[in-house]
Amino acid sequence: MNKKSIKNQNKLTSYYHFLRIVTLSTLICYAKEPVINLLTISGDYRKYKTEDWIFYAYKNKQMYESQILKKKILIVSGSNALFGMDAKQIESSTGVPTVNLGVHAGLGIDYILYQAKKTLKPGDIVLLPLEFSLYHQSKDDQLLSSTLLRKYIISYDHDYLNQLDLIGKLKVILYPSGISQEDIDAIIAILKNESPFDKNRVYSKILERAHTGKCYTGISLNRNGDETCNIGKSPTEDINNKKLIDPVLNKPIDTSGSIRDFCIYAKKHKITVIPLYPVLLFNLNYDSNNYKNYFSQIKTFWLEQGFLFQDSPSQSFLEQKMMFNTIYHPNDKGRTLRTENVINLLKNHF
Repeated sequence: MNKKSIKNQNKLTSYYHFLRIVTLSTLICYAKEPVINLLTISGDYRKYKTEDWIFYAYKNKQMYESQILKKKILIVSGSNALFGMDAKQIESSTGVPTVNLGVHAGLGIDYILYQAKKTLKPGDIVLLPLEFSLYHQSKDDQLLSSTLLRKYIISYDHDYLNQLDLIGKLKVILYPSGISQEDIDAIIAILKNESPFDKNRVYSKILERAHTGKCYTGISLNRNGDETCNIGKSPTEDINNKKLIDPVLNKPIDTSGSIRDFCIYAKKHKITVIPLYPVLLFNLNYDSNNYKNYFSQIKTFWLEQGFLFQDSPSQSFLEQKMMFNTIYHPNDKGRTLRTENVINLLKNHF
């Protein structure tokens, strides 16, 4: 073989070597996520950096709910309810067993209402102080944009995953692709023998957080499901940089149809729905016509579904000294004031 042939052969070998590397890299990038997801689902594992505290929060809240054999009040929303509604206070004032099912708005409106349906029974009353962002989520927003939801249901809620249609299942399992910094962090954790996929090890860390008074553990709840880590707390400094709700003023309401479907479900099962504004840090901008019109649109939406909306922003929006660590999270003083307003609204239903 002459030198030219050898040179061409070397080039061809280098090309095939490069092609193999590209092919392998592509397979790793695009097959990695489905493989990890399927392995996680098939075993008792959790996705790296899953918000595990959500599982323990739901578990503890539903523990009390499962013991209630008569009519109850269920508070359903994201964390504005977790921090800002006092189910224990409502139960004491009304004499009706009350459970705070609020956890995290990042789970999406469909999942939050799915959890509510699992516990609601005919004759129950459900309070819905939904965060404003929950009114504007499409199905894809929840399945594709919400890393929190995808990781959580893969790690902890296979029943919800199973009830999705085929397209929904594929979106959860196949998306996203590529190698992220999070993947690198997971590999480093494995090399350090930190067992990032071990649920028992994660629970031990959550217990440590709870014992030091930290929030977001799912353990620092009272029997009714109210958060207690905000008791006696003052507003944190970062709340000054987050004073306005998301700019959702011009977006359509309930594009996913999840809220409308829930309303139909509630009427069919004789469940009383009481929509409310979420607890929120007041800002002077909310007195502008744009925001006033937006808040009015929320009220009109509920009237169109056949439910009275008797709440007002003045009753749900709180001044800064009554807040804790986000614009949606009050401390216990803010929670008490907001809950007193809600109790007054509930009197019309007894």
